[in-house]
Amino acid sequence: GPIERLVDLVRKISANPLGVEYKVLGADEGFLEGLETTVLLTTITKIGALMRVGFGEAGASVIARNLAESSGGRLNLMGAGNMIRSIFGFCDVRQFTDATECLQEEVMLFVNRIAHILHSIVVQCSGAANKNIGDAFLLTWKLDEKLTVAQVASLADQALLAFMKSLIELSRYQEFIVNFSLAATARLYKRFPEYNVRIGSGLHVGWAIEGAIGSHRKIDASYLSPHVNNTEYLESSTKQYGVPLLLSEPFFRLLSPAAAKYCRQVDRIRRSEFEEPMGLYAYDADLDIDWNDLGRHLKFNVKNKLMDKVRQARTKNAENMRLAQLEALPAGNKVPHHPAAISASDPKMLSRSRRGSALSRLVGLAPPAPVEEPVSDEKKQEMANLEARAQRAKQTPTVIVPKYTEAIWTTDQDLIDQRHKVNDSFRALWENGINAYIRGDWGKARDIFDETMRLSKKKDGPSKFIIEIINEHGGAAPQDWPGYRADY
Repeated sequence: GPIERLVDLVRKISANPLGVEYKVLGADEGFLEGLETTVLLTTITKIGALMRVGFGEAGASVIARNLAESSGGRLNLMGAGNMIRSIFGFCDVRQFTDATECLQEEVMLFVNRIAHILHSIVVQCSGAANKNIGDAFLLTWKLDEKLTVAQVASLADQALLAFMKSLIELSRYQEFIVNFSLAATARLYKRFPEYNVRIGSGLHVGWAIEGAIGSHRKIDASYLSPHVNNTEYLESSTKQYGVPLLLSEPFFRLLSPAAAKYCRQVDRIRRSEFEEPMGLYAYDADLDIDWNDLGRHLKFNVKNKLMDKVRQARTKNAENMRLAQLEALPAGNKVPHHPAAISASDPKMLSRSRRGSALSRLVGLAPPAPVEEPVSDEKKQEMANLEARAQRAKQTPTVIVPKYTEAIWTTDQDLIDQRHKVNDSFRALWENGINAYIRGDWGKARDIFDETMRLSKKKDGPSKFIIEIINEHGGAAPQDWPGYRADY
């Protein structure tokens, strides 16, 4: 009956507040409108849904523990926390302070639209949103002790995939994110004429204490750990290395070979004298790709270029054949075929249509079809892009991430395009350079990084940063070089 269903719902919430489907039951389940049981069910459903949104994954265990262990109708949210192991992701919206000044009250729309896309992707990649801190977001992938090595690698891969897909989709739905009032839009683009939504991110793994932080007046369910701080450090360091994402060595070692193949070590650092040195890794991404250009591949497609030439040749051949037919007519039937010549020879033919009809009668050919200016494939694609952009600005996007398999790194065209600037030969050359840098052979490292700068047309951020480090020390490693930089 209805009472049993209510008790069952409360038990499910107590066990797993995030795993319950919060829906209002109807008359078929015994909950008639106006009954006290129906009002109570509606209230429990709303409170449960609010708990899920307000507390997130970190708060789920806090709520479940209190609902299960509380006595006398009182909750004790200030108890001890639990130690967990998790992958932590931290991302920050670039130029947020300036954007806030430009957008003013509409900055809430800006942040929430970014969160809508980011959180949707993270959840589909088996993660959870934890904290929203204005311009920054803390995201987690909890690692249960029962997980196998392959399952942990899958979670690590999905964490990496979530951030790479977020870079793509935030760019693809730029029009939706920056769809503000005319005044706010004018202020934003006056300060940043070519503004694009950008985020910097860091991924790390380690232990943390999960629990409630605050007082009986206000609590937040979150994580306390130096590993969370390390994740924030990685994000803040992306600007130095000129990359959108940095990975710690502990996280990198969790990745499957399929995902790790496309990462490269960009440095080795030590955060404090109490911590072990660790490598920093990057997954390269081209941030200048126009993901809204539906035909971006056509511009580099040789087949399409050849087809364009074939079409042009056919058109030229048709014109030549028509001229040949005219030349083959008896001398008395020949007429000038150039419009200007026709007009001069017969001034009475005032219009193009009349000249065409007269020409047809003289030569015995069908009237030529009206000549229409052909629309190029590029023009058609440009029109399609504009229409797609207009639709994206109006609608809240639904981003779909395919179910994860390791094959996605070699089959997903967006991911392939995203890393197109760094190929296998570049990564092999870079690996030789970074190994020389770590072992102290800075002369060789400098030569290799000069070459990677040349290959990247001086746009490779990690090359630029390491060259600056080498130059600051006069081109040679210090005598006591330990194989890492002290960054504290």
